[in-house]
Amino acid sequence: MRGWVTAWRARLPNAIGTPDGVCRPVLPAWPFLVIATFALAASLVVFPPAGPRSWLAALLAVGICLPALLAQRLPLAAGLAAGVLNLVMAFVLVAALPREVVSPPWFLNAAPPQLAAAYTIGFALPVRAVVVALAGVVASGVVFVLAVGRVPLPAELWTWAALLVVAALLGIRQKERHARALRWIADGAQRRVQDERDRIARELHDVVAHHMSVIAVRAVSASRRIPDVSDAAAREFADLGTGAREALGELRQLLGVLRDDTGPELEPQPGLGDLSRLAERTRGAGSSVALSVAEPSGVPAAAAVSAYRIVQEALSNVSRHATGARVHVRVGPDEGGTQLVVEVVNDPPPGPSAPGVSGGHGLDGMRERARLLGGACVAGPTPSGGFRVRAELPLRMLS
Repeated sequence: MRGWVTAWRARLPNAIGTPDGVCRPVLPAWPFLVIATFALAASLVVFPPAGPRSWLAALLAVGICLPALLAQRLPLAAGLAAGVLNLVMAFVLVAALPREVVSPPWFLNAAPPQLAAAYTIGFALPVRAVVVALAGVVASGVVFVLAVGRVPLPAELWTWAALLVVAALLGIRQKERHARALRWIADGAQRRVQDERDRIARELHDVVAHHMSVIAVRAVSASRRIPDVSDAAAREFADLGTGAREALGELRQLLGVLRDDTGPELEPQPGLGDLSRLAERTRGAGSSVALSVAEPSGVPAAAAVSAYRIVQEALSNVSRHATGARVHVRVGPDEGGTQLVVEVVNDPPPGPSAPGVSGGHGLDGMRERARLLGGACVAGPTPSGGFRVRAELPLRMLS
């Protein structure tokens, strides 16, 4: 039943987008206006209103134009108007007007608007709806012929019905061409997106990956290149080298995703079990991290990865903007067990932090990750002067 309601409300697409950014109409309005004008003029010339009921004949001439006026926007309504018009002429106007004033549906003044309606019905509606709509219009024509007493059915009736079918088939063919054009546009947009992803991947590989490799090599070899390095400094350099290599590995994984988002992942994605190592790394940067993780059973992989990335970005912001501040990280389900709550709250820094470079994309990235999963992420300062990030990621919907 819902499908039929959709068909009754069917409207034609207004325009089609092209790669040059110009929108061109699928079916412009002027042909339908020309058909309606022609039908009105032909009705008034061939069957001029005369006699005491001339107003009724004039109203009939206007009604003949109605299918053409509705066809562009409401094709099924245009077909309904054509069928109703035939029935009205059969049962009302034949009794009220002279028969020579009432035009059959296949006459030159009445046929073009109904052919326009059949064309747009074929273009806009499913095939089953097209068959039912055309059957209704043809049935109304048969009723008209029987009402005026023309038995057997004239050949003009079947010619008119055949023309309606041809018009609908032309509409179906145009619909298929329109669908191919839309697919071509979508494929072109996808190709342009992939080209841009490849360009970004090349730039990341040529610039960022190179610098990260240099950092990793220099950090690992620092204890051997620099004389009299203390054990604490050597461990610090080793941790820096380890972090640089891990970042380089994640960057290479990201490059693979950018180049081909359909290929298999070469490395497992991080999850909630990796948060302890992330917290330990932040402690090494000078901040005190209190970590509390209550992992519910059956956490979807997408939620686990997003939770890890949100905590990672929040701790990175603490290291950049609130060095030395105490951080409280809590990850676990809410009271109803339907949301995975990720909360990172840091106290005010003990002293002025070194100025960091930030493009403001980290918070946007966290919000986008939560939004893609159907959740939400809010971030803002606390009354005590710290900062708070809280994300809620749905569990049941994703599991």
